[in-house]
Amino acid sequence: PLTLSDLRSPPTDKTRQLRVSALLKSKVQMLPSYVTGADLTDSRCIVTHAYNTPPRPSITGFDGSQREWCTVPQANLQMDASITHLFFSNTGKLEVGQNRIIRGDKRRFEGVAGLEIELDFFSDWIEQIPIDAHGTIAIIDTQNNLLARKPALPEKLGKIVENPRLKSFINSGQHYTTFSQLSPMDGESRLYGVRKVGDLPFIVIVGEADQDWQRVWYSRTLLTLGMMLLIFGLLSYIYRLHQKLLQANQVAEQALADQRQFIAMVSHEFRSPLSVIDVSAHLLTRQLGEASESAPVIARIRRGVERLVAFVDNCLTQERFANEAFVLQLERVNLNELAVWASAQQTWSDRIVVTEIDPALSEIEGDPQLLRILLSNLLSNAAKYSSAESVITLRVMPHEKNCRIEVIDQGQGIPVDELPLIFNKYMRGRAASGIPGAGLGLSLAARIVKLHGGTIEALSRPGEGSRFVVEIPINPANRSRDAINRK
Repeated sequence: PLTLSDLRSPPTDKTRQLRVSALLKSKVQMLPSYVTGADLTDSRCIVTHAYNTPPRPSITGFDGSQREWCTVPQANLQMDASITHLFFSNTGKLEVGQNRIIRGDKRRFEGVAGLEIELDFFSDWIEQIPIDAHGTIAIIDTQNNLLARKPALPEKLGKIVENPRLKSFINSGQHYTTFSQLSPMDGESRLYGVRKVGDLPFIVIVGEADQDWQRVWYSRTLLTLGMMLLIFGLLSYIYRLHQKLLQANQVAEQALADQRQFIAMVSHEFRSPLSVIDVSAHLLTRQLGEASESAPVIARIRRGVERLVAFVDNCLTQERFANEAFVLQLERVNLNELAVWASAQQTWSDRIVVTEIDPALSEIEGDPQLLRILLSNLLSNAAKYSSAESVITLRVMPHEKNCRIEVIDQGQGIPVDELPLIFNKYMRGRAASGIPGAGLGLSLAARIVKLHGGTIEALSRPGEGSRFVVEIPINPANRSRDAINRK
């Protein structure tokens, strides 16, 4: 860790100067290749220490007092970190800056610790997102500078995108908008979706050519989901970079607080647009009728939304488990209502879900939200590996002092060598190729069962389907809630 005395050390203090420079070098070499430099400034925004890769002549002594990364935090005493707009660095590169503000007594501005990030960062993320033959994805900053585009137009990077609609959107209070027009870059007619990236100075633009979405119109929803995955990836990766720099200046408690704030923001950013998509699709079904030609497409849209909502719920639940303050919210849960809810999800509407509930068992004590996720993940797993219109059985019955839950499918089964591994996080078997998923569902189900003091087992043979058996105590009265939460 650095101290203010390190940053204020005079040029004659060679030992301290070398120590700080060596620390900057080690930090840059640990980060991805598009992080090309790190520097520290004093309270006048004069660069006192710097390291660039590949090594270039020293830029210490550079006066950044008129740069955005200096003027903005000087004017805002509440700011502790910032992301800049696109700028030409004094090394001749187009870059954005990620900065940590150094504060002294009474939050006095003492300088900036910054990373220089080249535009390859944005291009690498865009390349991971699939688009149609005539589609586009672009990222600009809030000053309309082009940061990345797919298909690539290297000669346009760093140039201003002249578009009155974009300028109006950036200056508005909106977070998302759509419009149709001819592309100013290639003249293609497209439908554009434009979204702001939280509080960061970036705008994500997804464009689908009219000839593509008019032919397969539901692909608009798939690209919207792809755009949200891009936003999730951008926010997640920028946050991790922010955490690495934060480790040199801030205690671990502050890092944990930032993490909780980030997850809350991601949850909000995902759920609002997904709710809009699902409600819109439901209204289309009511207006067009379930017998219309568009009904199968609308159903696929709703299933896609539910899959992404389930993925976000799984990620957020994993994060809740990692929190030391996590506790089970125990209450009486109506098993009949729980099973009816789980079997009625749109995600497996093309499967036949048969529910068998023993009337002798009506309630158990447990966390209702986690039990919903448990059943949803088990049924989703059964639906993924079963053919359309096959039967999935959800069976709930008493067994000794436990509630036994069985989910039985008629799918392809699980190879013997994979059975001991299926509850591991991120584990996906050989049969999962081409099937959507992240390998979180079964590991999360096993964790939820363990938290409730129960057991889970998978029974399967290749070609004969699979049966997942869960046993949870009906009434954990003989076990303290503290003991349950320590699991």
